[in-house]
Amino acid sequence: MRRRDKKQIEEFVRTLSQAHDEIKSQIENEDRKVARGILGDCQDGAIQIGSLIETVEGEDCVVIQKLEAYCEQVFRAYEELGEPKQNTGVQAERIYTELQEQLSGITKSVEDDIPERLEILFLPYKASMWDSLESIWKAAYTDENCDAYVVPIPYYDRNPDGTMGKYHYEGMEFPAYVPVTSYFEYDLKKPRRAVRFITMRTILSYRQKSTVNFLIRRSRMISYSRWARLSLTGLYIYATTRRSRQ
Repeated sequence: MRRRDKKQIEEFVRTLSQAHDEIKSQIENEDRKVARGILGDCQDGAIQIGSLIETVEGEDCVVIQKLEAYCEQVFRAYEELGEPKQNTGVQAERIYTELQEQLSGITKSVEDDIPERLEILFLPYKASMWDSLESIWKAAYTDENCDAYVVPIPYYDRNPDGTMGKYHYEGMEFPAYVPVTSYFEYDLKKPRRAVRFITMRTILSYRQKSTVNFLIRRSRMISYSRWARLSLTGLYIYATTRRSRQ
């Protein structure tokens, strides 16, 4: 499972824990109708978590079984609150404890039983410079815990007067064994929190710096892989130009 999906599940589980606090409070205040409504929301939330996990990890994932047990506990609490009133304080504490125990098992299972996949994005622009990234890409591409994407970035030559010259896109020039994703199909604006590798480092133009800042805001880490045989002073990175026109 990708890191962002796992984090989403962990956040959802924390939300369920907060809901349990509210259920306990409502029972103590003898507002059983509101407490039952929150229990219904908890069951809906657990089903959503289960659907996400099943889609990514399959129906045999251990967490699914624990979510099913949690839903059964939620249903029992829901039914109990529809019956004649008991000792409110004792009932509230017991229902809360039972729900939290089930949720604790889910939390541990999510941490232990769902392997985390890391998204790694490679953003070369010149096919001739791919050798500076290829060994890193091969390691990520063959790692079962990584999703590796190669997204070549279009660029412009820079004219002597500082204006943009000829446009280049070399996505079709990469080795046939490298699966290339089109720059126009991969949404760089989406905060995927990926690790991203680029091949520019020093003597950056203003627009190139803007591109790096743009990526940093949407990434867990930006890593430079330097290709020292070619100066970057004659290039604009097209990504920033494209973004500024939208």
